[in-house]
Amino acid sequence: MKRKIVVANNHWANIGDAFYQNSLIEDLKKAYGDVADVISGEEYPCHKDQLTKYCKSNVFDYSAYGDCDWYVLSGPILHRNFANLYLPIIKELHRRNVKVVYMSVGGLKYDEEEINICREIFKQYPPYIFTTRDTETYNNYHDLAKYSYDGICSAFYTSLHYPGYETSNLGNYIAYSFDAYKEPKVSFKTDLINSPDSITNNIQIDTSTVSRLNRFTKAAELLCSFPKAIGNYKIVRLHHRPLIKITPWIYTRSNTFVSLNPYSYINIIKNAELTLGTRVHACVSALSFQKPAMMCKQTKRGYLFNRLGLQDIVNKPVNLSRERIEEENYNFHNFLQAVAV
Repeated sequence: MKRKIVVANNHWANIGDAFYQNSLIEDLKKAYGDVADVISGEEYPCHKDQLTKYCKSNVFDYSAYGDCDWYVLSGPILHRNFANLYLPIIKELHRRNVKVVYMSVGGLKYDEEEINICREIFKQYPPYIFTTRDTETYNNYHDLAKYSYDGICSAFYTSLHYPGYETSNLGNYIAYSFDAYKEPKVSFKTDLINSPDSITNNIQIDTSTVSRLNRFTKAAELLCSFPKAIGNYKIVRLHHRPLIKITPWIYTRSNTFVSLNPYSYINIIKNAELTLGTRVHACVSALSFQKPAMMCKQTKRGYLFNRLGLQDIVNKPVNLSRERIEEENYNFHNFLQAVAV
């Protein structure tokens, strides 16, 4: 009988989670497909979403009733609320001798309090496998896992698993992902921008206006007019925030795209000439397809770019070679093959 590996997810709560979780599923299938069924959390009991911290006593935790050999957690889950959100399921999985695996993980604050909280849990319940999306996370926790690996975010492997399709009738456009922030001031130095190579040389991006929206500044946007294009380039705005319900607030900006299908987002990013945003995984996906991207606000989540030498992404659009992505994926695959299910 085949073993069973479950990659936990809940994409409706954050569409960007699918970008790295779907890649993880494909890489795990490649490494273990002969001996194990790799199953998405969409087809299987998944861990409780972060929203349940507000109504914890009334939650039915379906994840406690599934049978598997590995339970894979991923993403920026190593934060101060890690114990409250994940300790119950971690305890239950260890009680049932299920191996808890952490892949493409990172933190939020990277401060002493956060690290101490997570290390205490790992001391009690050591990870079977621990692979990271940034070196800072690896250095903070790798000594507590049976197998550990200083990796990159699995969303960088998106283009290796999903080729996408062309949308030439949409024309040239720039993908925006600023739904929780004010947008930067963007313009071109010259009027004629005809190729992806020239866009990064001619674009001017003033990020001084990029700040987190509050309820007052969000309401003020109802009175604002947002451009549908910059020069000859359309703007397509991606809604990345948790999709609890569709409301008019989501559509305060022109050309806003909303979907529960992660591949729709990925394909928009793939075909964009440039991606600008404050959402990490919008930029990561663009770089996966060798398209330039810029993170217009520096946060510690951006540590995952440092692992690939892309620190300058907060100052200007950068790019990443296909060869580097393939090299990282090859090394990751070799690591996985050395670990038994």
